Amino acid sequence: MSDLSVIKYSDFGVDMYGLALVTTKKFADENPETVRGVVAALNRGTKDTIADPVAALALMQERDPMMKMDIEKVRLGLALDLTKTKHVVAHGLSVVEPKKLRFTIDAIVDAYKLPTKPDPATVYTEKFLPPVADRKL
Repeated sequence: MSDLSVIKYSDFGVDMYGLALVTTKKFADENPETVRGVVAALNRGTKDTIADPVAALALMQERDPMMKMDIEKVRLGLALDLTKTKHVVAHGLSVVEPKKLRFTIDAIVDAYKLPTKPDPATVYTEKFLPPVADRKL
């Protein structure tokens, strides 16, 4: 860890969303149960990993015996620090704050000089998420 410098953008006023599960509207409209299933599996896997990171790493090593456990343990720890936030602990996984989503969209539009600013409803939906109770840690 002494060789790493972790810089959290949010510590410097850039509190944006940085991870998303993306699909096309066409695919989601034509395959809603598939999308719900993938989202539910990702939700469950994230909750299980947060609850028992050692078991998650052991499962990964079963799939990839050449995995360097010491390195992956550090990487997972860093990822979980960014995932298991105060907001997630209080509200559950994938509970989006409208103000933060708007800030994220505005920052991307500005950074890439996009010609239009999408409405949050065109880039985010909750309709495929499991109930909030199932997203609580």
